[in-house]
Amino acid sequence: VTVAEVFAYTVPGRIRQARAAVLSTIPEEAPPKVLNFVVFPDFSYDLPIFGADFVSLPGGHLVVLDFQPVSSTSLSVAEKALRDIHAHYSALLPSHGEIPDAARSFFSPYYMFIRVEGDALVE
Repeated sequence: VTVAEVFAYTVPGRIRQARAAVLSTIPEEAPPKVLNFVVFPDFSYDLPIFGADFVSLPGGHLVVLDFQPVSSTSLSVAEKALRDIHAHYSALLPSHGEIPDAARSFFSPYYMFIRVEGDALVE
């Protein structure tokens, strides 16, 4: 049995919507468990959308983090910061693979895709 829970919040004037969707199975010990978290800033800020996905699978976990610019202005303003953040954390985090080609169009060039074996790092 799979259970889906969705939570959404707003912060007037700052965050248009923050949404968390959690998919889990019953019994709880059985994989998969999925958390999708997305923050949509208020339109007046012209900031990128932040997205995070955490997927627990038998023997490991997948993590995807991304800031997706929504306009050419937010892309040009955020590009250097995103490039620097991506370079910094790519060097610190475990080796990551590539997102499948079919899904790549949903992510910015600065996404981080991390595969983690076991539970120690996640905990």
